[in-house]
Amino acid sequence: MTKFRTLKTAGLLILVGLILITNFNAVSSASQLNGKPTYSTSLNSENPFFHFSGDLTYADSLQALDYAYSGYEFSVRQNSGVFEQYDYATKTWQDDKYSVTGFALLAAYQATGDTKYLDAVRQAADHLSSILPSTGLVPALTGAGQGKIAPDATTYLGGEGQLQAVQAVAYLAREDKKYLPLLRQLTNALIKYGINPENNLTWYQVNTLTGEAAYTTGTNYETQLGQNCSNVAESLLAAYEADPSQEIYKQKALDILNGIWECRDTANNLLPEVWDVALNQPGKNLYPESDFRYDDMGGAYIRALTLAYQITKNSTIREILQTYSTSLVNAIWDPSFNGGGFRYLTHLNGTPAAETVETMYGLFIGTLLEAEQALGQPDGPLYQKSLEDANHIFLSGFGLKNDM
Repeated sequence: MTKFRTLKTAGLLILVGLILITNFNAVSSASQLNGKPTYSTSLNSENPFFHFSGDLTYADSLQALDYAYSGYEFSVRQNSGVFEQYDYATKTWQDDKYSVTGFALLAAYQATGDTKYLDAVRQAADHLSSILPSTGLVPALTGAGQGKIAPDATTYLGGEGQLQAVQAVAYLAREDKKYLPLLRQLTNALIKYGINPENNLTWYQVNTLTGEAAYTTGTNYETQLGQNCSNVAESLLAAYEADPSQEIYKQKALDILNGIWECRDTANNLLPEVWDVALNQPGKNLYPESDFRYDDMGGAYIRALTLAYQITKNSTIREILQTYSTSLVNAIWDPSFNGGGFRYLTHLNGTPAAETVETMYGLFIGTLLEAEQALGQPDGPLYQKSLEDANHIFLSGFGLKNDM
């Protein structure tokens, strides 16, 4: 496992904890509703997570995660691995969309080594294998226990859905070859249906049963070059690492990363975040329209480039990584933020789109440091700007006081 993937795991663990704690509210008692336990939403002095004293330690985090997981276990349908959420508005149980929560527990296993989390991921993968349509696209089920896929159902090609499934199953396949057939089904579907061969960019979502690119009212065929295209490339690389006999996975990932680079403004080497894949031009409807975010676009692309270079040592990818990371950092650096810091939102011409700072910059700084290590420049300009940002925004407390 590369250091890069380990870096991402820390952020994912936090996400897992937040998702589970939010869903179950970490309360101390449960009651039965139609044979299922439900949780009160009030917090009280018996709550072991929300009422602690002193600094949050690793042991505290483990206790909170374990407590939240007990709620997950209560809400998993027996012998299926499907996590269910209770909808208080409709008074019905609904299957977890795309098995998001089950696959997210992979981060908990990577961080803790506790095999109960890995068992939950295996169970989710086994269930997905039993319901996967012929297209190989991950379905969003319509209701608890029904296993029905609506004719107009779509599969999202971003952080959830197909990509999360590919990455989780790739991890399982590295340890247990029985998951290779499922991995190939999922990854081959991603290549067959997810990529527009005209420009090597990926669709935002596709029809689950037909594989056709899904038109979205209001945003047309627009996608995000970071959250969608870059993350698809990362998923293909994860599949390639698990199944190196499939050279096409690596090649398609490189094609996507090069396709993204073709979308840049050649005057400043910056990338718009939104692109119309069908018209092959910058998008103007999907958020953030003609602007770009520092991490959702910049960080996502750098992470994919870094991983690609670590795996392939491709010289073109290295050149793109070097050029883009430098251009990005220079464009988003805002000296008005307490002496200097990374701006959240920027116009494509490099001018501020919003005088906004975000406190979720740990992942971005880690991304820059990993990129510099891959480039063989551990104390270069990316490190220097990261250090300045940490001092000006984080250690000073400026970020917490002025967060968006």
